Amino acid sequence: MTIDLEEYKRRVVEIKRQAYENDINEIEVEKIFDEVFEMLEARQASKSCNLIMMIKSLIFLVFALILEFYDEWCLVENSLFRVAEMDCWPCDSIRSVPDLTGHNITASFNPGIPYTRIENGNIVNLKELFKLYKNNKAIFDRDASRVLTNNDSFRTIEEVLTARNDLYPSKYKDVHVTWRINRMTPGRIIRKLFPKPVETPDWWSQSMEKFVFIDEPRSPAYTLPNPECSNIFMRCTNGARLLHMIPSPECIQQCKPSTIILPAHHTLWYNWWYWRPVSLPATNSTEISINYLTSFC
Repeated sequence: MTIDLEEYKRRVVEIKRQAYENDINEIEVEKIFDEVFEMLEARQASKSCNLIMMIKSLIFLVFALILEFYDEWCLVENSLFRVAEMDCWPCDSIRSVPDLTGHNITASFNPGIPYTRIENGNIVNLKELFKLYKNNKAIFDRDASRVLTNNDSFRTIEEVLTARNDLYPSKYKDVHVTWRINRMTPGRIIRKLFPKPVETPDWWSQSMEKFVFIDEPRSPAYTLPNPECSNIFMRCTNGARLLHMIPSPECIQQCKPSTIILPAHHTLWYNWWYWRPVSLPATNSTEISINYLTSFC
């Protein structure tokens, strides 16, 4: 069997890069390589070896150490999934997003109606987020460090918050960051800044999954995630975002889109069975927006 050494070297470099991105240090990586070669030597007395099997073994051993994946309820969302013959009557008459501040939501409330409320909560900006992070650095670094962003300079929430884009904006003021918290301990801590809304229906239970969106004034459009539970609550605590309420693929023919501005001290409530909002920059916005999203079952 002919072994392509250049291909082997490329795969090894890729595995080491993956290990680095997942906080696996060099000593652990070398130990993994040693264990794999010992396994191969025990299985094969000859000098030839199966390159594909070795690469697969290396990748398996590397990713088996990434404990954060064990908490995931879904590793890859099926973008092609559709509910056959879904009944879209709950949203087919909706033409706008009403303000239901003070309105009592009952169990018979139409789940297809998206609505907003006004809150009297405190402003939560980057300064407050940074303070919370510093006071709980070890926990966040261990259990909720990763972010998704359009800025290649950021890979962790520490890098995002220490950059202080509120004081030192990026060149084009277009940075977007999604910080996802999916573990119990950091989830309890983040609720100090983003408590459960008092208007939450008594029969709803909150999911563990939470999102914090950090957007500079020109941050580009992105679709809000579909969390574990379908009843969504989104709170703006600083700045403002334009939200385009797009019907779900199953209801796109029967239901009509609408658009709202979600400024600070306002919340948006909707059900992702019927709506898939897209977040866009608000016209004439000049400050970073902070939005918090969670779901209820």
